Amino acid sequence: MIDALEKYMDRLRKSGDSCGARINVVASSVPVGWGDPVYDRLDAAIAYAMMGINAVKGVEIGAGFGAIEQKGTEHSDEMSPGGFLSNNAGGVLGGISTGKDVTVSIANKPTSSISMDRQPID
Repeated sequence: MIDALEKYMDRLRKSGDSCGARINVVASSVPVGWGDPVYDRLDAAIAYAMMGINAVKGVEIGAGFGAIEQKGTEHSDEMSPGGFLSNNAGGVLGGISTGKDVTVSIANKPTSSISMDRQPID
């Protein structure tokens, strides 16, 4: 996998082009109860911080955009005496951390400052 990525990046570099990327971030051992259900939502703070990174054009927490393909019964993070049985919400429910891993994906755009008159590198 890494070898294929290195070859792809070499081809991009030699052609004078760029690409975007999806970066997945996982925060483990986040204490239960961080955030607030209205004004200081943890998910809003995460999205705000991620969008502050240069070139980030999208933020997804948990199932994110994939949630549109789920039914409510599939997406809900059911609780049991041992804790949540799934983590579709990405560790944040109602703006408050659940104790599950907080999972975030960000979409970075390709570098847009590349000249259209680029000369490929041999």
